[in-house]
Amino acid sequence: MKQALSIEQMKHLQEFGLDTSDASMTWMLYPYEEDKQPKLSLREWNTFKEPFRIQHCIPAFTLLDVLELLPKEIKTGTDNYWLTMSHDSEKWYICYSEFDYYKEFRSHSLIDAAYDMLCWCIEEEYVKVGEDE
Repeated sequence: MKQALSIEQMKHLQEFGLDTSDASMTWMLYPYEEDKQPKLSLREWNTFKEPFRIQHCIPAFTLLDVLELLPKEIKTGTDNYWLTMSHDSEKWYICYSEFDYYKEFRSHSLIDAAYDMLCWCIEEEYVKVGEDE
């Protein structure tokens, strides 16, 4: 089961201008001694201090981190849509819905569906990034 967003997904969020400094986890190469073959591992972000973080760590959001960033409600004109999650026989889906779906993403992994929703919310400016935060 996928515990955190991938390095590529985190870099994409950083390209949007999203502050990732409050991520729960970090990707790092370990061990970082020259004579040993490093392996990528997932660790708790708060256990590493600057400047080590900058040199060796890439922040990684967990599912809870992503859900905390998503708006719980979206208003469009006179309609209100609420964040909901569910699972059918094959995939997870996360959507904003009232009686009808406003926007929906499906994936075998709930964290990937939530990531796709977060990207959409940033693009649609439902989640503010950079100087707008």
